[in-house]
Amino acid sequence: YADFYRNLSVWTGANITDWDTAGSIYDCVMIERLYGLPQPQWVTDHFDELEYQQDQSFEWYSKTPQLQRFRAGPLAKQILGNMQEVTKEPTDVRVHMYSTHDTEIASLLNLYGLFDQKSPSYGATVIVELWQDVAFSNYSVKVLRLNYLDMTPREVLHLPLPDFADRIASKLPSDWEKECGRKNAFILDGRDGQLFAMAVASWATLAFLCLISCCYCVCIRDSSNKKTIMYQPLPTETIS
Repeated sequence: YADFYRNLSVWTGANITDWDTAGSIYDCVMIERLYGLPQPQWVTDHFDELEYQQDQSFEWYSKTPQLQRFRAGPLAKQILGNMQEVTKEPTDVRVHMYSTHDTEIASLLNLYGLFDQKSPSYGATVIVELWQDVAFSNYSVKVLRLNYLDMTPREVLHLPLPDFADRIASKLPSDWEKECGRKNAFILDGRDGQLFAMAVASWATLAFLCLISCCYCVCIRDSSNKKTIMYQPLPTETIS
């Protein structure tokens, strides 16, 4: 796609070098098209190519199991954990809602093995439902998709809960920060955190009092200077 990227760079004035940067151009022209704005001829001629570049950028963003594990694993693990907890101890909580970006939606669908190689549209939604067969006390999971043009969600997966858990088990991180190679951040919890917060507050209060004292001293000095007559001594040399 080197020639296409070079042409895009000329047409847009941006440095287009890969799927991601080409996809950003698709975002712009798609929004213009939705609002009915006039577009240059090259957009009409190459719109399908731009759309393909956008789709590929989402496909490869989380193409491999490792990328899916890093980018969608924590969310998928939390969703599964919430459902498993309900099967052990019923709760009044009926819905967990998450607001995220289209890249995370694509990554989650990739992790579930349900991504259709098309970039998520505006307002795209993934619904993961836990169902119970009261007669047999069995639980199952439904995954549904909803795009902005859909009137009702489309079911794309329905499995018994154990099978659903097995399907994604290898892509759920056990220690996400450690697996990502993230260094431990400076985080204090519990009593240590409280003591640190108290120390910071004490130092901040002391600094504030010092500032007030300095301002007071400056004001007193300026006030006393106003009562003092300043003059320039005259020369005492005799004029002949």
